[in-house]
Amino acid sequence: MRFAKLQGLLALVVPLMLAGPAMGQINPADLLPAEQAFAHESRLASDGKQIEFDWNIVDGYYLYRHAFHFDSLTDGLELGVAKIPPGAAYADEFFGDVEIYRGALRFSVPIDALPASGPLRLRLGFQGCADLGICYPPQRVELELERPAPATQPQADPAPGVGLLQQLGLGEAR
Repeated sequence: MRFAKLQGLLALVVPLMLAGPAMGQINPADLLPAEQAFAHESRLASDGKQIEFDWNIVDGYYLYRHAFHFDSLTDGLELGVAKIPPGAAYADEFFGDVEIYRGALRFSVPIDALPASGPLRLRLGFQGCADLGICYPPQRVELELERPAPATQPQADPAPGVGLLQQLGLGEAR
């Protein structure tokens, strides 16, 4: 009976002792900071009707499609549903069947309503993992996008010949 208890205890302790070194092989120093592993840029599209996102995901890392979130932090700014392309199918041990992205990713978020003036502030949420078996906590980044300066209306050209007549002193200034 005593031997059976010792065998049961050894059955629990030995795997833990063997797993310890294997688990210790992942060094946090081997992981890039999230902002480097999942580098991104955002900008207001030239038509002013959407926000464009470009991602550069480092080799050995991936982003989850389902983890993207976009929240307006500007009164009057209403965001539509993000136009994110389909990702690669992936069987995740925690989330089940998901879609992920590796390498380059580009997508947009439509703007349903826009305030009259001022910068556009929003919060971007995302989550990714390293192939080493470590997932980053959900990331939240606040973005501020400047609007392009409004285009000035060109002045109407004077009637043909009017400028020449005025230069010669033959026409009246209007």
